[in-house]
Formats: sequence, C-alpha cells, structure tokens
Amino acid sequence: MAQRRKYKFNWLDYLYYTGKGGPPQWGLWFYIEGFFVLTPLVLLSLCIIVMVGEQTVNTALLRTAILAACALAAVLYSKWLLKKHRFTPERERAYFRRYPQRKNYSYPFYIVIMAFLASGISGGFLIFYILKWINSSAT
Repeated sequence: MAQRRKYKFNWLDYLYYTGKGGPPQWGLWFYIEGFFVLTPLVLLSLCIIVMVGEQTVNTALLRTAILAACALAAVLYSKWLLKKHRFTPERERAYFRRYPQRKNYSYPFYIVIMAFLASGISGGFLIFYILKWINSSAT
C-alpha cells in the first residue's frame, strides 16, 4: 500500500483554499491578488497616459513605469509558479481531507467588503504618494 504524502499547511494555504469547495464567488484571496496586480497595472497605465499626453519623457515617470511593469511581471509570474507548484490538485485534496469543515466555508460578507475597501484604499494611497513623488521630483 502506498503511503500518503504529508503536507505542512500554513496561512497561505488557508487563504487560498477558503471557500474553494463552495459556489464560485469572490473570496479574500481575490482581493489580495487584486491589490498586488491592479496597483502596478493602474500605475503603469497612468504613467503611459501622462507620457503620451505630455509628449515628453520624464525620467522619474519612466523609472516608475519600468518599476511598475517589473512588479506586475513578478506578481503574475509568482502567481503562475504558486498555482503550478504549490496549489496542486493533490495538495488541495489532502487539505480538505485534513480540514473537511473548511471546504464549504466562506467569509462573512462584512469581511469581504472590508478586504475590498482596505485593498482599494491602500492601493489608492500608494498610487497617490508615488505620483506625488513623481510630481515633486519633476519640478
């Protein structure tokens, strides 16, 4: 008889697998991904819009656009790596064998709303302060 593989689960597994067995809906993991993907994407698009609109190349703006593109690429690549190597179907089955009560668990609505607001506000403040820094270094 083959011996089952032992997995060590941590907080990352808990966030990823929460609500996986239930109906498809936006869980907490969606907002965590949204913050790390949408913030550099919005920053990159704003930098491109400003550079095209002004028809000039600002070095601080160009650096920020390059850093935002690199951050976006790193986040998307790490997401692909996590999905391929960490969150495998075998690992998911082992997780739900160990914690069957978590299969159909979904966060209460107010926690999902708070996660949405927190990720949106923190992303907005981050973009605001980066653009404020660009504006102060350009003048």
